Amino acid sequence: MKVLFWTEHFWPNIGGIEVISLEMILGLRKRGYEFTVVASQAHPPLPERDEYEGIPIHRFLFSPGLLGDLKAFKRVREQIFRLKQELQPDLVHVNSCGPTIFYELQTRQAHVCPTFLTIHGLMGAPSDRDSLMVKYMKTVDHLSAVSRSTLDLALGYAGETPCPVSVIYNGLRAPTLVPERPSWDPPRVLMLGRLSHEKGFDLGMRAFQVLLEKRPEARLWIAGDGPERRNLEALAGELGIEAQVKFFGWIPPDRVSEILDPCCLTLVTTRTQEPFCLVALQAAQMARPVVATRIGGLQEVIADRDTGILVESGQTQEMAEAMNYLISHPEFSEEMGKRARERALGLFRSETMVEGYEAVYRELLKIGRLGSAAS
Repeated sequence: MKVLFWTEHFWPNIGGIEVISLEMILGLRKRGYEFTVVASQAHPPLPERDEYEGIPIHRFLFSPGLLGDLKAFKRVREQIFRLKQELQPDLVHVNSCGPTIFYELQTRQAHVCPTFLTIHGLMGAPSDRDSLMVKYMKTVDHLSAVSRSTLDLALGYAGETPCPVSVIYNGLRAPTLVPERPSWDPPRVLMLGRLSHEKGFDLGMRAFQVLLEKRPEARLWIAGDGPERRNLEALAGELGIEAQVKFFGWIPPDRVSEILDPCCLTLVTTRTQEPFCLVALQAAQMARPVVATRIGGLQEVIADRDTGILVESGQTQEMAEAMNYLISHPEFSEEMGKRARERALGLFRSETMVEGYEAVYRELLKIGRLGSAAS
């Protein structure tokens, strides 16, 4: 089965969706599926034709055409049209709700086959029910999302869809590093991810400042990079906590477990609808409880008061109290982390995710064969 895998970004761009996309593709390739990836061109530009572990990658400069350059739009549309004709995929699997889906929709006639849309997150609310995102959801043969909350949000915008829908949770292979008992001397709190406004790292730092009033020995580790890094470094100085905060910069996915292991808990303070949150899953795999915002898919990744503690968005005092409770009760915290690891290695296994996508692929392959027979 040949799959055209459509995503906004792909290797070497690394973020949550990219990590999951690689996990999914490599897992399904072992089961006999062939993939070709379509992705947006990066900045700075990467080769238009590339490959990763034998997976062909086609990068297109989508943005000029989407911003009104008609010649650029026609050129990219023709390139994708030819790619679909040459590849003759059995399935187009779209992993985006961004504007690039317009190109996919505009090239459907190049080769007719089933289309599968997976929603990893919504890029803002559509302005109305006639938006591109809503229209696109109504054209696909199967719609899935990475959490129930994300699927419900999408269906709330789209209303009824004519196709089957499902939830397929993200999954990751268990890290090779076996977690040690967390260090409590000093207690280290980890914040991990892209340093952007919506991720709320500033809220976490303010909560940590409150924590220091009761736990002056605590330390905050911040791992990640992004547009807010300088502002966050400046904020540490403004809050008078620069001596207790350490910035590590970007951490490769295969080293996340190494930075989690010395910490006693992880803090996730996102401001916006979090579709799933890989950081919470990675912490759970390393038997570390999470204090997180009660929003979106975090409520599904974390079992409140069992594998972590959920708090209301923006409530820094509540965040600080939750962290202080876990630090003050290390045995309880360690048991919570063990339960988190057991749950992660069961419900959020890579194999479970791959099996979920393969089940949809098989059903859509039947539709494709029936369509070919009818024509």
